[in-house]
Amino acid sequence: MHIVNNRLIAFLDVLGFSRLLTTECLLDVHKKYSFFIDQAKTMTFYQTVGDNMGRTNFAFTQFLSDSLVVVSNEVDDVYNVNSFVAAIHFLLEIGFTNNLPLRGAIGKGDFLIDDERGIFLSERLPELVRIEACQEWTGCVILESGEETILESLFGKCKRDDFNGTQMRNNQVHLVDVPLKSGSQKMFAVNFMFFLSEKQIMSGIDYLVEPKKSNMLTYFNFLADIPIQMQKLSEKFLPATYVKIMKTRSGMRTSFIDVDSNICKPGVDQIQWIAVGRWKE
Repeated sequence: MHIVNNRLIAFLDVLGFSRLLTTECLLDVHKKYSFFIDQAKTMTFYQTVGDNMGRTNFAFTQFLSDSLVVVSNEVDDVYNVNSFVAAIHFLLEIGFTNNLPLRGAIGKGDFLIDDERGIFLSERLPELVRIEACQEWTGCVILESGEETILESLFGKCKRDDFNGTQMRNNQVHLVDVPLKSGSQKMFAVNFMFFLSEKQIMSGIDYLVEPKKSNMLTYFNFLADIPIQMQKLSEKFLPATYVKIMKTRSGMRTSFIDVDSNICKPGVDQIQWIAVGRWKE
């Protein structure tokens, strides 16, 4: 048994899982859910993509039926925080495109792990479970306990008020009106739809039931109305005409799109990225 202190903790739940169990045969549900779990483990549970130091996105992961609990590595390392948020982003993304939409929350606290008995405990979990269940959409919000850590790791020194004006669609998180079972609340949420095509987004939204379907259409319209930064490409990259980039203080993720905004492979064999930063004592 051991305790890890001051970690980001996320609780995620699959929306509509009970409906799946009553409308589809168990073998089909198992096939769909096991594919998602295998993909999630391969892409997010183990070594961080692009890292040559053997670091992981999560210090602890546990599936509980249709729910998932994940815990970050030490949050005093910007890389760990950004990798944690990026992995949550990817879990939401693959769940959404596989008709296993996730809903959840991220907070910060201490976490007890008893591997021998399969027990894990945290003072933060009851709040995470409660906030997850209150939301009327698919997405993952950030609780006040984790807000400062995540914002500083993603953007540097900033505060909530800095996001009340114009936000960029490229941001890893946005300050949005999160629909709840009773009203709404201004909260930061993970921007998991950024790398999805409009066709994928509309298909994922159409799978949802009301009022979550309408609430996600409102969220999609919010994203479509805020500015986006894209790099225009030369003809040698065709069929790719633009590249979308989501940057944090420790890395980035990119996606190439064609003239119709569909994701595509660029017409070049090698790409070199050059990062320019500022040295801080």
